[in-house]
Amino acid sequence: TVMVRGRAEVDAALDALARHLQLLKNPDAALLKRAQIPQYEVGHADRVAAFEKGVQRRWPNLRLVGNYLTGASVEACLQRGMAV
Repeated sequence: TVMVRGRAEVDAALDALARHLQLLKNPDAALLKRAQIPQYEVGHADRVAAFEKGVQRRWPNLRLVGNYLTGASVEACLQRGMAV
């Protein structure tokens, strides 16, 4: 997953992959999505916290991970998983 802004997004993403990960072969396909980062509604964090408390009461060993809980990015998802 690469997030870029501006013109030539696919070219910028491929350039970043080449520079940072030494991936020099172009992918067979690329999917471009525009403005796909969701905005949380006011009170989202409180609703998530209340939901998690209910889950923990009912299933003490279950932990929730993934995006849309505390952040929509891949990084936020990984951070949450590592924290859990």
